[in-house]
Amino acid sequence: MVCRELGCGRALDVKQQTFFGEGRGEVLMANVRCSGSERSLLLCPQDQSETRNCGHHEDVGLVCTESVKVRLVNGTDRCSGRVEVYYNGQWGAVCGDGWDMKDAEVVCREVVCGRAESVEHGADYVQGNGQRWMTGVQCLGNERSLTQCSHEGFGRHECQQTANAAVRCSAMVRLANGGRCHGRVEIYHDDAWGTVCNRTWDMNDANVFCQELGCKTALRLAHHDTFGRSRLSNRIWTQLQCSGHESSISQCNLREHDGGYSCTASANVGVYCSDVVKLVGGSDRCSGTVDVYHDGQWGAVCGDGWDRQSAAVVCRQLGCGDGVRLYHTDFSRSIDLNVSCSGEETSFQQCAVEQVHTDCNLNGHAAVICSVSDSRLQGGIHGCSGRVEVYSAGQWTERCFHDVGLETKTYAESVCRHLGCGGLRYLLPNCDSKTPEVICAAESWVRLVNGTDRCSGRVEVYHGGQWGTVCGDSWSLSDAKVVCKELGCGQARAAPGGAYFGQGNGPIWQADHHCFADEMSLMRCSLNGFNTTSCGHNQDAAVICSVSDGLRLVDGPHWCSGTVEIFRVGQWSTVCDSNWGMKQAKLVCRELGCGIALAAPRGSHFGRGRGPILKHSLQCNDGETSVTMCPLDIYDDFEGVTCDHNSDASVICSVSLPKPDILVSPGTEVSRGHSLDITCSITPPEIFQGGWFTLEQDAGSFRLERQSNNNSVTFVIPSVDSGHDGFYHCRFQKQVEGTDLFSPYSDSIRVYVAGTGTQSAP
Repeated sequence: MVCRELGCGRALDVKQQTFFGEGRGEVLMANVRCSGSERSLLLCPQDQSETRNCGHHEDVGLVCTESVKVRLVNGTDRCSGRVEVYYNGQWGAVCGDGWDMKDAEVVCREVVCGRAESVEHGADYVQGNGQRWMTGVQCLGNERSLTQCSHEGFGRHECQQTANAAVRCSAMVRLANGGRCHGRVEIYHDDAWGTVCNRTWDMNDANVFCQELGCKTALRLAHHDTFGRSRLSNRIWTQLQCSGHESSISQCNLREHDGGYSCTASANVGVYCSDVVKLVGGSDRCSGTVDVYHDGQWGAVCGDGWDRQSAAVVCRQLGCGDGVRLYHTDFSRSIDLNVSCSGEETSFQQCAVEQVHTDCNLNGHAAVICSVSDSRLQGGIHGCSGRVEVYSAGQWTERCFHDVGLETKTYAESVCRHLGCGGLRYLLPNCDSKTPEVICAAESWVRLVNGTDRCSGRVEVYHGGQWGTVCGDSWSLSDAKVVCKELGCGQARAAPGGAYFGQGNGPIWQADHHCFADEMSLMRCSLNGFNTTSCGHNQDAAVICSVSDGLRLVDGPHWCSGTVEIFRVGQWSTVCDSNWGMKQAKLVCRELGCGIALAAPRGSHFGRGRGPILKHSLQCNDGETSVTMCPLDIYDDFEGVTCDHNSDASVICSVSLPKPDILVSPGTEVSRGHSLDITCSITPPEIFQGGWFTLEQDAGSFRLERQSNNNSVTFVIPSVDSGHDGFYHCRFQKQVEGTDLFSPYSDSIRVYVAGTGTQSAP
C-alpha cells in the first residue's frame, strides 16, 4: 500500500531493525495494521499509545519494485540470469570483464535472492541485444547495491568480452524430501534457511511459494512431518502471512519463532504444487486424467499416441513413481494437447507439447495410474481387500462408503488398480462393520499349493487369520469348479482327494456345499467361518483346473509354428509327444489365434527343448476350445514310454489374426436409459476380408454377434441399464475351408452406467 501511494510499484521487501539507518525526530506511528486496500498509510489503524515505547532502533524500511536498479533476466527463474541495470530511463547489461563472486554476492542480495552460487559466462541468457551500461565492476562484497561498487562510469567504455555478466543465486525458496514441486517448505531469509511452522500456513502462502518455484499454483497443503523432520532446528519461521497476490515470498510478512508457543521440527509444513502437469479425477494425486498447463491455460491430453514413456515422465515429475496402467477418459478442457516423451526426460518440460484442433473424443483423453499411492486397503488378506484408508496430514484415516453408486464404484476401482490389485470385484458398503468394504480382483480367499502350476494344487482356504486345508471326503468336481473360477483358472478338470499334492498343515475345513456353491458363498465362509472336521491331512482336497499360466510356440519360423511350451511353476515346460496329435495341435493354434493346424510334428521337430517336461497325458476330444481344457489322466505314469527332449511336441499353424480394436461412443460413462455404441474393428490379411465379430462382457452373460463385410461393426445398445456396467472385449472370427479362425481378444474397455445403485462384479 505504501509503495502504491508513493507511485513506486509493488512492495518487494520489508526491512526491519534500521536496515537503512536510524531516523530522527518523533516516532509517529506504531503497531500499524493495514489491510492493503487503504489509499494512504495515514488511514491504517494504529496504536498511538505505543509510540512512546518505540525508539528509532526499531525504524522500519521498505523496498519497492520501482526503486530496484538491478534485475536478472532470461534465467531459469527470477534468481538467475543476465544482470541488467536501470539507468537514464533504460535497462542495460553489465560487461563480463572481471566479473566475479563478490560482484555476484551484491547483485543476489540486492534482488533479494539469497547467496550467490555461481557467476555465468557463455550461457544462453548471457547474450543481450540492447544497451550495455557498466564495465569494470569491482565490488568489495558488502555494498547494498551494484551501483555503489567501483566501475568505469555509465556508458563510457568499450567491453573486452562479448558476453555480459550473469549470476545464479540460491533463490529464496526450496522444497526438501520431495520432488521438484512437492516437499517440505524451506525459506531463505536474513542469511539463513529455515522451515515454516504450521500455525498460520494456508493456501495464500502456498500459492505464492509455488509460484516462486515456477510450479504454478498449490494443489493442497501438507502439515506436520509429511515430508520428514527438518534438521534446520536453528531457524523456524513461525508467521508467514501472504495475501496470495505477491510475486515472491520476500514480499510477505515473515517472522522467526520467538518461543511463545510450541513449534518444533515435527510441525514443519509442506506443499503439493500443481507444476505444469497434474492428474485429476483419480482416487488420489497419483492417478487420474493428465492435465497440462500450456500457453496460460490447462489442457487435456489426447489419448491418441499416449504411451508408457510419456506416462512414466508424468508420474516421475509428480513424485509418484512410474506409470503402471494407462487408460482413457472423457474428461475435457477448453483446449486439447498432444504430448510426446521419449521416457528419458528428467523433467516434463522437456517433452514435446502442442495444441491440436482435431476432435479427441474418439479415443478420449489420456489418463494414468502411477505406482505410488496415497490410498491403501487394511484388514484384508493380502492388501487387495479391506477398508480404504487415505494418507493425509501425516496420518492414515479411514474412508467408509454408504452406497454403491457410480462415483463410489469408480473411486473403489481406481484404488484397486492403483494398488496393482486388478479391477474392482466386490463393493460391500458397511460403515458400521470392520469387514472388508472393497474387494479387488487380485484378492482371493482360496489358493492352490504345491501343484505343477498356479492352477493346480492342494486347496487351502483363508479364515480367522490363517490358511487351512479342505477335507477331501465329500470333495467333488462341482466344488472344484468354484475354486477354479475364483482363481481365474477356467474349468475344473479333476478334483483328486487323498492329499494328491501332498499333506498340508494347520486347521482342516469341511467342504460344506453352502461354502462352495459359488464365489460369494466362499467369500462369506472365509469371513464368517467354516465347519471343522475330523479329517486328517492325508485326505486333503486338491484341484487341477483347465487354464495354465501360459502357452507359446518357440524355435519356429514365426510365432505360429514351433515347439509347444506351457508355463508351469515359474518356468516354461515342453510337452511329451507320446499322445500328441492333430486334435491337440488344432486347439493350440486356435488358442493362440494362429488359424488352422497344418501339422503336429513329434520328435523335437524344431530342435530339443529345455527345462522340465509335462508328462500328463492330454486326453483331448472334439469339444474343447483350448488345449488347457483337455482332461488329464493324472494317474498315467507313461509306463514304457521315454519322455525326454528328443520327444518334444510341436505345432505348425497356418496364419495369425491381429487383435481387434474396441471403441466406445459417446464415452465410457453413460446414463441409465441412454444409448451406447461399441465399435469393433480389425485389419486382417487380405485373404480374410469379412467375418463375424463377437462383443462380450468380461464377466456376465452379455453377448452380441454381427457379421461384417468391411472388418468393422458397431454394436448399438439402445437403452443401457445396470446390467451393462462392466468391462467389454471384442473377438473376430473367420471360417476358412470349414475351420473357424479366431483372433485374440481385444483389450478390455470399462463402461460405467450412471444413475443406478445396483452392483455388478467385474
